[in-house]
Amino acid sequence: MDIKRWSLATLAAFVVLFVLEFIVNDVLLKDLYVQTAALWRPAPEMQRMIWLFWLAYAISAAVFTLIYAQGYEKLKAGAAQGARYGLYMGVFLAANFCLTLYTVLPIPGVLAVYWFCAGVVEYVLMGATVGWIYRKK
Repeated sequence: MDIKRWSLATLAAFVVLFVLEFIVNDVLLKDLYVQTAALWRPAPEMQRMIWLFWLAYAISAAVFTLIYAQGYEKLKAGAAQGARYGLYMGVFLAANFCLTLYTVLPIPGVLAVYWFCAGVVEYVLMGATVGWIYRKK
């Protein structure tokens, strides 16, 4: 495995995930979170623990990229192959995450649907980014 390319792809995937998670959670879903405030930790407590989000993004980006790097097809490498990989991973991960949380937390169903859709889009874009970095040169 090309460590330099993997590192660059991991960093890019982290940035994509970080930016999209901010847009989804701090902008698009902000009002829904306010409406369900009783379910979440108080904002100051979440802010003290924000490093755990960053750690989760870093681990996700590294493993996501590692799996891609181990299985990509060199003759098909590129953004399209990465987006397809991201779609598979996004559906796999978002379905597990959203259905599990909907089962154990009293969240509105629409929130679980939004999380699912956002998760799939995030992983497709992460995959396209990683695929673009791994494209045939």
